[in-house]
Amino acid sequence: LEVTRKRGYGVAEEEGEPGTAAIAAVIRRQHEPSAPVVGTVSIAGPVARLTAEKREQFAAYVLAAADELSAFWPAHLLGEYALPSARAAE
Repeated sequence: LEVTRKRGYGVAEEEGEPGTAAIAAVIRRQHEPSAPVVGTVSIAGPVARLTAEKREQFAAYVLAAADELSAFWPAHLLGEYALPSARAAE
């Protein structure tokens, strides 16, 4: 778990189902490392295509998605539904 915490995402290789691999990152209620976890974002695929090298490359996208969703999460309480990237484009 310490390795997962340090890198910011989890990795599963043939844990849930033989022949599959996945990476996942948490979505937090607020955009802070200590905020409660409200969900996850992940990608999965065949081990043959989602190699360790590919997982490392895709991790940046998974982390970015989790980060953006964490920033967006409380917006539903305020009636603000635009994602941060959409607001920046305005």
